[in-house]
Amino acid sequence: MSQIIVTYDQFVEFFPELAEKTTEVSLATAYRGAPALISINSGEIILDENLQEYGVYLATAHIVYLRQNPDSAALANVSSANQYGVSVGYQLYSDPWKRYLSASPYGLELLGILMQVQPSMPSKPRNILPYYGASWGRQ
Repeated sequence: MSQIIVTYDQFVEFFPELAEKTTEVSLATAYRGAPALISINSGEIILDENLQEYGVYLATAHIVYLRQNPDSAALANVSSANQYGVSVGYQLYSDPWKRYLSASPYGLELLGILMQVQPSMPSKPRNILPYYGASWGRQ
């Protein structure tokens, strides 16, 4: 099994809108968080390898986006707004996993991919909350 590695050139090709504020160092740092969202080991989960690879890029883009837009998590679940009355209504996902991924368009797309496969990570029990860390379920 090989690891899916996010490269700067491919990242910029997939997400040119994030390129201006993304350095190779910040991308490498964000990539370190991707395994918490999706397996980076090619073929380890039941997804087409190209789709899994794109999922790893989306996970990395989600982290990059949240770092570049720290207030986006607060706006992720806005359900209504009033411009002059300055009132905003929120509808929160009850599932923290969905709430976190809904904080960016990349996370929402990743969520769509991950919903095709259960479990989204290896060694995850099937009837508890989604996978949250690299050591979950490991001996």
